[in-house]
Amino acid sequence: MEKHLRRVTISFLKIYLFPLILLIVSCGKEKFPQRIFPKCEPITAQIVVANNQLKVDFSLNVNAADFDKVEWSFGDGGTASTFNPSYTYKEAKTFQVSVKLTNKCGDQATVTKSVTVVQDIVPSVATGGSSRVNNTTANVTFKLLNAGLPAANQYGICYSYTNSSPRIGTADTKSLSSVSAGDSTVIALSNLTPGVSYYYCSYIIDSKGEPHYGEVKKFQTTNADIWTGLVAYYDFNNVTGNQVLDLSGNNNAAIIRGTGATKDDDRQTNNEKVLVLDGGYLDIADNEKLRPNKISVSMWFKAASRLEAGTTMQLYYKSGYTEPVSEQYSAQLMAGTYPDITINADIKPYDGKEPCFDMGWKGVTNKQHQEITSWHHFVAVFDGPIAKTYLDGKLWGMNAIPGNGIRNCPGGNLRFGSGWRTYAYVFKGSMDDIRVYDNPLTEAQILELFKH
Repeated sequence: MEKHLRRVTISFLKIYLFPLILLIVSCGKEKFPQRIFPKCEPITAQIVVANNQLKVDFSLNVNAADFDKVEWSFGDGGTASTFNPSYTYKEAKTFQVSVKLTNKCGDQATVTKSVTVVQDIVPSVATGGSSRVNNTTANVTFKLLNAGLPAANQYGICYSYTNSSPRIGTADTKSLSSVSAGDSTVIALSNLTPGVSYYYCSYIIDSKGEPHYGEVKKFQTTNADIWTGLVAYYDFNNVTGNQVLDLSGNNNAAIIRGTGATKDDDRQTNNEKVLVLDGGYLDIADNEKLRPNKISVSMWFKAASRLEAGTTMQLYYKSGYTEPVSEQYSAQLMAGTYPDITINADIKPYDGKEPCFDMGWKGVTNKQHQEITSWHHFVAVFDGPIAKTYLDGKLWGMNAIPGNGIRNCPGGNLRFGSGWRTYAYVFKGSMDDIRVYDNPLTEAQILELFKH
């Protein structure tokens, strides 16, 4: 029985199963082609960088290989998976950038590059004020706020009297050699045209060659020279406590003594200060520069109220305070019947031998109708044998005086608003723009001062 079954099974396999297997195999050769495996070139690549401030554009310079996967790492935690990504950093520094490439064969390669990110900072400057403005010269202030990044090293002042918006190429310029950020520098301008308005501004040129400008400001040159020979100058806008700065540059600082203070200017509408006295005075220590042989004193004054007849108020007086020693020059107001006012201006002349020999007071006096509760400009000029006084730009009085100029007797302080202690004749009112010169002013210079 078993032999019979074995014969039947073998017969079945030969007749049915083996032909079926041959059929399947033969069909499979036609329906299922052999798989073709790709060929891949070795991966070669370079990272290409284009910087634009903090934003960096990345790209790849690669061979002809195709990539199934691109993985960027920008060195600060940022990533990307595109072929040519752009990435914005948060700070300027050097980063290690890498990109991992995977081709279609599954091969991988990692390329790295050190990338320095630089953030350009636009430089900026400020335009300061003007000072020591004269007929052909003036000082202006340049301030460097920041030099930018990369740091700029070309800066200075543009100025013009024909162009109200001065710019490089359309105005005169004066450059600076070296300034630190935050510092201010005074620039001296020369060869200016007298009697015109100049417009000026600070400038700086950035690393790309682009100029940047500060605010445009203005000053007006004088028609006449009002700085030569100036030995003391007080405008009362530069006061610390009771100390008043001498703007002449000669360090003749003044002290406000007694009842006196600086207050807002009611002489001009430019937000400046004036000296207001009510029994006090301005005191300037004796100095050789305040003992010239020839002298001009210029000042503005305004009495606080009308003066009763016979009242005297001292404009200025140079002498000792407790005793009238070392006297040199003086000026005072004397009230007559309203509105008569007499102004006396005097010196103690030099006899040519002894510097302190006393020849008595010699000078010039004149009486006119004047309302002294309004502002007036007064100038006294002593030029050797001639004494002159001017009020509001006009000649007030003139006189010939003996001697050889003013005696040089040391020891007496110069006071504005007071005589010496026993006869103080204190001034009650306001004073402004006090100037002392060691030379005689001309009428053109006096008219120029009257305009200030």
